[in-house]
Amino acid sequence: MTVEELAAQIEYVESTKGGSMDTKTLVVGQEVYLVSGIYGKKGRVVEVTPSGVMVQTEKVVAVTPSGMAETTEIELVRFNTNGKETDFSRRDRLGFGPSHDDKFLNMLWEVAPEFQPWELITEEEERQYQSAVKEASKNTAK
Repeated sequence: MTVEELAAQIEYVESTKGGSMDTKTLVVGQEVYLVSGIYGKKGRVVEVTPSGVMVQTEKVVAVTPSGMAETTEIELVRFNTNGKETDFSRRDRLGFGPSHDDKFLNMLWEVAPEFQPWELITEEEERQYQSAVKEASKNTAK
């Protein structure tokens, strides 16, 4: 990924509020898009409740030397009614949460991009995201 593509992704993500999707409109089996900072992936709704939704995604747990995903495992992520990952789900996914005794873990929880909560975005927002990445790629090729 080029610097321009990364910048376009960051600009797009920052320009969208995320966490504003009304999960009451989702149905079991529906494909959804998750973003967290510059990271993004697809998932599928597996449960809808009055308090939010559960989304199933795949997580790569091993990679071949050539960079291809070798092993994946199922990951379940719970979102509130606004499409933001719940703290309980985030603690379960990361294996830790904020701690009164550990400033390092607190720092990771608050600011490290790869540890931030997932947010659901609409299909239209996903198209805009992909468009921004393609536009950045075109500008890089010039």
